[in-house]
Amino acid sequence: KKGCLAALEDLRKMIQEMDTRLVKGQVLADAEQDFYDSVHDLEGKEIFVKAEMQKQVEKANITKFEQDMLLAQNAERLANLQKDNNNKHNKVKTNLIEKLVQRRDLLTNIDPIEPHKLRYHQDLQSLRLELIPYIKLEESTRGRLHTLKETQTLARKDEILEDIENLEAASWGWFEDEAAFMNRIEASRAAFQTRQSKKSMKGGVTIGANT
Repeated sequence: KKGCLAALEDLRKMIQEMDTRLVKGQVLADAEQDFYDSVHDLEGKEIFVKAEMQKQVEKANITKFEQDMLLAQNAERLANLQKDNNNKHNKVKTNLIEKLVQRRDLLTNIDPIEPHKLRYHQDLQSLRLELIPYIKLEESTRGRLHTLKETQTLARKDEILEDIENLEAASWGWFEDEAAFMNRIEASRAAFQTRQSKKSMKGGVTIGANT
């Protein structure tokens, strides 16, 4: 939702810039005019997204990553307001500070949910499981030349790694920034490792960061 809101704000700025040009009597290009005519009620959409974001917080439906991000934003806004308020008592600013403190307390007391699963979660877990014997084979033959059969077998390992990389990339959500996406990737990998550890596999293999 944060990414969606940022996209709406960018669209609003683009429309405002076009409005300014039109007021000056400038003619928009055909593509710009089509875009301008197709955009409606951006302000209403922004209000809706903000309301949904607030509901998400009130329902404690946020991840640890989102909680930390919101707390950092809150702390920055609070620090700026308190700094400005040191030598000037302003009722509006005081009210804003009180609301930010309340929001900080609300965020701090939230028990965050698990990161949202990747779109291709099940496929990725299956591929990671399939990868284990190939990694074991590679480790057991380290330090010597592979036989022809081993080389042919290990070729499948590279195919699996490529499939994993492609499915992870395809799981990137709309409006999701890179930091949030990578947090979900790492959570997905860690969840797989945790399940494998619980199985107490003898000679278990750790799947590296690139898988």
